[in-house]
Amino acid sequence: MKQDFSLPPAPKRPLGEVNIWLASIGLSLGLIMIFGLLGIIVFNGLEAFWPKTIHELTLAPSSKEEQPLVLYAGITKDQTRHVPADPAHPGSTARDVREYQLFTGSKESYGQSYRYVDAHNVTASATPKGLLCLERMEGGKALVKPLELKLASGETIPAASPEFMEAFRRVLDRETDLRDRVKTIDTRDIGSVNTRLADVRLDIKAIERSYDIREENGQRTAVPRKNPILTDMDDPASELDRLRAKEEQLNAEYARYTAEAAKLRAQQGRDSLVYALGDGERKEIRMDKIVYGYQPNDLGFFGKCGVFLHNLYHFITDDPREANTEGGIFPAIFGTFIMTLLMSVLVTPVGVIGAIYLREYARQGTLVQAVRICVNNLAGVPSIVFGVFGLGFFVYYLGGSIDELFYWKKLAVDNTPTFGTSGILWASKQPN
Repeated sequence: MKQDFSLPPAPKRPLGEVNIWLASIGLSLGLIMIFGLLGIIVFNGLEAFWPKTIHELTLAPSSKEEQPLVLYAGITKDQTRHVPADPAHPGSTARDVREYQLFTGSKESYGQSYRYVDAHNVTASATPKGLLCLERMEGGKALVKPLELKLASGETIPAASPEFMEAFRRVLDRETDLRDRVKTIDTRDIGSVNTRLADVRLDIKAIERSYDIREENGQRTAVPRKNPILTDMDDPASELDRLRAKEEQLNAEYARYTAEAAKLRAQQGRDSLVYALGDGERKEIRMDKIVYGYQPNDLGFFGKCGVFLHNLYHFITDDPREANTEGGIFPAIFGTFIMTLLMSVLVTPVGVIGAIYLREYARQGTLVQAVRICVNNLAGVPSIVFGVFGLGFFVYYLGGSIDELFYWKKLAVDNTPTFGTSGILWASKQPN
C-alpha cells in the first residue's frame, strides 16, 4: 500500500497578507519620517554656511522728525505674522503682516545682530556690488561697505581700485600666518616650558617644606622639619641648588619664547580697513581683528561654493571664540572622538568575552541567571545614576588612590588632584 507523505494544507489566514502590508507601510512611513527629519536638520544646518546676498534696505522713519534708516542686511526669514484686532479701537480687524528677519551684524553699533522689520516699512531695496561680509575675532560678523585699506607702509588703497580685494586678501593671509605662529609658540613652546617649570617648582616646594637648610661655618646642613614630605634624601641642599639652577634655565627659556611671541604680536595690526555702515557711520578696524572677509554680491555660484566649503571647514577645525558663540567646534569633536575610542577599547574586549562566556561556556544556573537579571536592570537605569556612580567610584575612589600612589607629592604640596578629578578617561568609563 502506497503511503502518502504529503504535508497537510496550511491553515487559511485571510488577514495575513493585510497584516504584512500594514506592517510594511508602517515601517516605510517610519523610515520616511526619520530620513525626512534628518534631511531637514542637515539642510537647515548647512544653510548657515552658505553666503547670503547683502541687501541695502531703506526703512521708513517712525516719525516725521527722523530720517530714513539705511541698513546692510541679509534676509534670513520671509514670513507672515498674524496681528489680532486691537480691543482699544473698535474698528480694527485682525490681519496678516509680512515681515523680514534681517541679519545686520555689527551688534556693537545696532545692539543686536538680528531684527524684525515689516515689509511695508521697506521703502527701497538694492543689492550693490562691493559690500563686504567680515568675520571678526570679536563682535561677530559685520556687513559693511569698504572705503579704503590703510597699509603699514603709508599707502592707501581705495575700495574702488581693482587691486583692493587682492591687497585685502594678501594682508589678511599675512595676519592669519602671524596669528598661527603666535598660537604655536603659546601652546607648544611656552606650554611645554610651563609644564616642566611647574614640576621643578613642585620639587623645590617639597624640599623646602621637608628640610630647613642652614649654613654654619661655611657648611650647609639640612634639618628635617616637622611632618616632612620627603624623608629619604641624601643631600637636600645640593638637590635644591640643582633644581633652582634648572628653574633659572627654564625661566630664561620662557623669557626667550615670550619675547619671540611679543615680536610677532608687534607685527600684527599694522594695516587697517576703513569701512562704512549703511547709515554712513565711518569706522576703522585693524586687520588682525578680521578672521575672514568676502563679497557675496560679487560671487557666482562656484565662488559661493568655495565660501561655503571654507566656512564649513573652519567650523569643523577651528577653536571656539567668544564663549562658544563664534568660531568652530573642533575641541568638542576631538573630545567626543577620544572618549568614544577609549570607551570602545574598554568595552569591546570585556563585553564580547563576557557575552561569549555566558552564552557558550557558563553553566546555566542561579549565578548566570542573576547576572542576566543585573544586565537587564542596568539597561533601564537612568544615565544620571551612572554619572553619580562614576563620580564616586572612578573619580574619587580610583582616581584618588592613583594620586596617593603616584602623585602624592603634588597632593602634599598643593593639595591638587591629578587623576582624582573629572577627566576624559573617567568620562569614557561611565557609559560602560
